[in-house]
Amino acid sequence: MYFYALVRKQEHADAVKKLGVEPVLFNGLQDTEQIRKISADYDVVINNASAQDAAAAKAFIEGLGDRKAKNSSEVYYIHTAGASSFGDNPITGSYHETRVFSDTDPDIAEYIKKRNEHTEYHQRTTDLTVIETGEAVGVRTYIIMPPLIFGRGTGPFNTISVQIPSMIRGALAAKKSGMLKECTAVWSHVHVQDLAELYKILFTKVFIEKAGEDQVPSGRKGIYFAETGEASWRSVAEEVGKVGKDLGRLETEKLQEIDIQEAANRWTGGSVEYVEAAFLSNSRTRAELSRSLGWKPTRESMWENAVREDYEAILASS
Repeated sequence: MYFYALVRKQEHADAVKKLGVEPVLFNGLQDTEQIRKISADYDVVINNASAQDAAAAKAFIEGLGDRKAKNSSEVYYIHTAGASSFGDNPITGSYHETRVFSDTDPDIAEYIKKRNEHTEYHQRTTDLTVIETGEAVGVRTYIIMPPLIFGRGTGPFNTISVQIPSMIRGALAAKKSGMLKECTAVWSHVHVQDLAELYKILFTKVFIEKAGEDQVPSGRKGIYFAETGEASWRSVAEEVGKVGKDLGRLETEKLQEIDIQEAANRWTGGSVEYVEAAFLSNSRTRAELSRSLGWKPTRESMWENAVREDYEAILASS
């Protein structure tokens, strides 16, 4: 069995080669023609590059479809999405959601479609593109939807996630941690190494063991959550303030009251749509289908140190 990794730069190629992975240099996700040609050379594609690039996801799947048509062999596509697809809009008030979602719920794909009809969101559009393209070309697709990811990764490149580090960087720039007064929203979370175990299990089940659809659903039923706990965004912001003050990097641990535009400026480069979906919304998931595959996360206790760990990583690299 051989593993390959698409990379854009030679230094990245050199790094993955040291791990025993064969690098494949490519032009980037915008070159969908090249992606389709490359994808046609492989049995399994795991897309961790972007959750919001529908055109690239479509090209990966169509390439796998080309391979299947040529060789009559089964092919598989594993896509990384995210729980912001279920995030509501409690601040702008355009959509409110109290539901706790399970990946065993039969209507997950239909829910994503209806939500996207109500309010289009690039990530939901990509989720639907993955499902529909897989159905069109006969490729088995699997979507992993992580919630907030915490902890340190073990790879050669970026080893921290997005949401907590963005809140930390925003606090460091402002010298205070901030949060909207009206934000009471809750998100699920998972440690990055527990999440990695889910990918290993899913890959093994579908490609090594050749598990059937009854054991490992794909397509519309193949949406997998990964969670070990949950917390409010306010509690995360409070911890950012507390740890930052303790490290001598913030003026106070007390939360600064900010509005949604200021939150966007601090955390998402000014995008109000994204900051509400990924930092201020409710997105509560239960990974019952994932656990039925044998996924057994063990790192929930590390959540209590998540903010401090990210502070240390950010400060060490600055």
